[in-house]
This record gives sequence, structure tokens and C-alpha cells, in this order.
Amino acid sequence: MPLFRRSKKAAHPALKQMKKMMKALEKGKKLPDLEVRSRQEIVTDLFVSKIHAIGLEPSADSGYVPVSHTPLARFLRECGLADDVVEAIMAGIFEEESEDSVREIVQAAAETPDINLTSEELAQAQELAVEEWRRKRKASLV
Repeated sequence: MPLFRRSKKAAHPALKQMKKMMKALEKGKKLPDLEVRSRQEIVTDLFVSKIHAIGLEPSADSGYVPVSHTPLARFLRECGLADDVVEAIMAGIFEEESEDSVREIVQAAAETPDINLTSEELAQAQELAVEEWRRKRKASLV
């Protein structure tokens, strides 16, 4: 006998989404947009909420900042870049040895066909990338 039984009314969130989709298909309506979050976003949100619950503020100047919470990552997401592209850019930035190399990585990413950044957005992304690189470098030297 299982120790925990889920009541029939309380379905798993994924099952609820599937039921909504099935009902929409049966009625001939447009499928609803699904709310999908990456595992990293879920873990980061849990971590931040638990840190806040004990009265602390997560540091943005430490050696580790979740990628989804850095100013550059948020900006790139607002510009419509996918999470995997953002993570690849961030990983490339932290491996570089100079500010010019960091700017070149952002420039190269912006030239790919899937990414449509305006010149202002590109300049801002490059500045944010250099700031991230400096912050990470400063934290690793301490």
C-alpha cells in the first residue's frame, strides 16, 4: 500500500496541461500555449526563494551567479535568444582572456542567422558582457 496517494482531483501539472490540450483539440480550438521552464530556472528560483526566506540576499558579485540571473543573460533573453544560446555565450565569455575577445564573442553570436540584434542592442550586450567578464575575473582573483 503506498504511503502517499494523490487525490483524483489533484492531478500532476503535466497531466493538467495535457488534459487542456486534449479538450482544446476535441472542441476544435487553438492549442493553449504551454508554460515551459528549464530545470536550471526552476532550481535557481527555488534557491533564490529559500535564500530570501532566511533573510539573505543572493550576491551578484560572488564567483557563482546562476546564469539566468546575470544582467547579460536577462538582457539576451529579453532580446529573444534561447536559453542554450545564452548559456553558450556566457560560457565563451568566461573563457576569454581580454575584453576585445569578449566583445568578439558577442559580435560573432549576433552574426548568426537566428539572432537579430539591433546595433544598439549589440553595443549594450557587449558592454554587459565586458562587465560580467570583469566581475567574474575579479571574483576569481580574490
